Amino acid sequence: MNKAPKYQHDCNRCVFLGNYRGTGIADVEVDLYVCAQNKVIETVIYRYGDNGNYGSGLVFAQHGAIPELVEALRRAKELGFME
Repeated sequence: MNKAPKYQHDCNRCVFLGNYRGTGIADVEVDLYVCAQNKVIETVIYRYGDNGNYGSGLVFAQHGAIPELVEALRRAKELGFME
């Protein structure tokens, strides 16, 4: 896991969760984030480019629909964030 994002992210509330080798959208390395308030998760995000290239949605992570978001949710929970 890299310690710095590869792509620009414009939300100052998001916490970077590291990089992940994407398998859902494309076989590329993505940046993972959690956006939360008071440690309660509002959404999880994966970013794969600087120009609006991202996906998000807590419900997709909860239902296992998008591997990148599932991994972001897993990492966020490991850090103490709650759904």
